[in-house]
Amino acid sequence: MKHFRKTLPAIFLLAATNVAWGEDQDQIRYHRDADIDRAAHPVERPYSPWVDQNFPQRPLFGDTHLHTAASFDAISFGTALTAEDAYRFARGEEITSSTGERGRLSRPLDFLVVADHAENMGTMSAMKDGLPELMTDPKVRKWHEQL
Repeated sequence: MKHFRKTLPAIFLLAATNVAWGEDQDQIRYHRDADIDRAAHPVERPYSPWVDQNFPQRPLFGDTHLHTAASFDAISFGTALTAEDAYRFARGEEITSSTGERGRLSRPLDFLVVADHAENMGTMSAMKDGLPELMTDPKVRKWHEQL
C-alpha cells in the first residue's frame, strides 16, 4: 500500500502529460495538414460561383396540378377544356374557357403539369356526351341530365 501511494501521483502525472502531449501532437498535425491543404488549394475565390448566392437566379412560373375534362371531378364541376387547350393556354395562346370567356396569359408559363386522374378517365365525358351504352342505367342517365 505504501508503494501504491508513492506511485499513484506519478501515474496521474504521466497520464496528464500523455494527454497533453497527445493533444499538442494532434494540434500540430492539424495545423500542418491545414497549411499543406491551403498551400495546395489556395482560396482566392470559391470553386462554385453559386456558393454565396442565396436567391434563385431564374425563378420559374407554372402550374403543378391542373385537371382537364379527362378527370371525372373536373368535368363534374364544369370543365370542358382538354389537355391540348391547357397546353395552348400555358404557351400563351388565347383560348375560350369552360364558361365561354376568352383568356390569355400575360406571359407563357415555364411549365405545366396536367394531373388528370387515371381512375375513370373518360367516363365522365362519355356520360356527358350521352353514350348509349351508359344511358341504359337510370342513375347514369340522371347524372347525364345534371351535367
